[in-house]
Amino acid sequence: MDDSDGFHKADDGKAALSIIPMASLEEAAWVMEMGAQKYSRDNWRGGSPQRYVDAALRHIFAWSDPSFEDTDGESGRSHLAHALCCLLFAVHLEKFNGSD
Repeated sequence: MDDSDGFHKADDGKAALSIIPMASLEEAAWVMEMGAQKYSRDNWRGGSPQRYVDAALRHIFAWSDPSFEDTDGESGRSHLAHALCCLLFAVHLEKFNGSD
């Protein structure tokens, strides 16, 4: 890929991480910080992708059900931020089998 100044960098095939909405990741980071304090920083690595998909769905269902509040009762953060964390964990575990 060439910029207007002629600089060339071989970025083809690489993810454009700058398009990720950072405010969403910040919300997830708050949830993850709370989880790290409650359980331990990397406790999530011991789970299975299915466990986190199930947890994500519980948060999504809670968020979408008008009889529930939009925020998690324990953290005060959006159920969707909790679901995002769960899905991040599941994707990581699926892709890397729990290791980096």
